[in-house]
Amino acid sequence: MLTEEQLGALARSLICSDAPRQPSAEQEQALLACQARLPAPVAARAEGGDEAAASADAVDKMLSQSREAWRNIQAAPSFVDGIEMNLLLSPLDLWCALAPVAAWAEANEPADHRGIVGVAGPPGVGKSAYAVLLKLTMESFGCGPVVYLPMDGYHFENSLLDIHFAPGPAGTPLPLREFKGIPETFDAVTLLEDLTRARERGAELHLPAYNRVSHDPVPGAIPVSSQARWIILEGNFLLLDEEKWRRVGDLLDLSVGIDASDALLRLRLEERFRRGGRDPVWVHRHWQRVDGPNAERVRASTERAQVRLRSGLNWALRPDAAPAA
Repeated sequence: MLTEEQLGALARSLICSDAPRQPSAEQEQALLACQARLPAPVAARAEGGDEAAASADAVDKMLSQSREAWRNIQAAPSFVDGIEMNLLLSPLDLWCALAPVAAWAEANEPADHRGIVGVAGPPGVGKSAYAVLLKLTMESFGCGPVVYLPMDGYHFENSLLDIHFAPGPAGTPLPLREFKGIPETFDAVTLLEDLTRARERGAELHLPAYNRVSHDPVPGAIPVSSQARWIILEGNFLLLDEEKWRRVGDLLDLSVGIDASDALLRLRLEERFRRGGRDPVWVHRHWQRVDGPNAERVRASTERAQVRLRSGLNWALRPDAAPAA
């Protein structure tokens, strides 16, 4: 059994090296064991039912594709929420959490519709960064073109939230904008309609984005071309077991759930909001009203994800559990 440090060194030597060596049989098994579990095998059996040969071939192919993905990720500017960011990613993160999902998508592309991968998790867990990196990885694995669709574009407009109310902490009605980010502030009906159309193979349409300056949706800002083969849908509530959201979840070909401790979520959200100019009082109030309750609500739903990941320090991503049945 290899340690985390040994696995990290092995991944670097096999993925980042210009002249990678062939891993031993023991190392191949260790590499496969540390990957996220998928709901269906991605490797076909070798002729004659030689499972060892099939496993070695699968590792060789995935390592080759992972090297291509690593080069592309390093070369491409990464934009999260419209902001160019230097995303933290190690070769082991790529191998454990991104490569197996991309390999699954390559091997399981639907024949009768455009595929959709859903990425769900509580606020601050790193969904957006994961989805951006997954898009690059899937395209490196031959799944492209891939469209990244953040669910934030389906927020109701602020003008609408300002005239609808919900009980505040003391029971006093407050505008829904004060609770922006809870499920009720999203237009799940339009999201479902758009996903149903986008799922049609060859369909061309424009979907909404979200403006982080005006904090309002921008209609038609994300184009989906007829050539697009996969959509990565990212958002908190994709797997909620509630009527409107359950129908959204039913359209996903694969669901990925990411979780982290509340302490880590709060730390990341505080940093994010401080960068956006929010004061500590606002940050604390927003956790109490929105992000804290959302984290509890979403955490229960992500237990139903087919692929479960856990985000740790330095945004490290590792498998959290076996896939849901």
